[in-house]
Amino acid sequence: MADDGLDAINETLAQQAKEAREASERAYRVARDYAAKGRGYAAEIGGKVVQFVEDEPWIAVACAFVVGYAVAQIVKRMS
Repeated sequence: MADDGLDAINETLAQQAKEAREASERAYRVARDYAAKGRGYAAEIGGKVVQFVEDEPWIAVACAFVVGYAVAQIVKRMS
């Protein structure tokens, strides 16, 4: 009778461990897929930025200046 209770506990623990393992494997696959999509998106954006800089270098320089100036002002106010 006590063995039946222990067997039931062991089966429950084994089932819970299996479900936890499967859930972690699913989470890993989802995270890996999102990371791959993110890398693809970043590569696409990077290519577009390079193309824009090649097509419009003066606008790119002006944008870099404006961003640099804004960051300098923020840092200056924080100091």
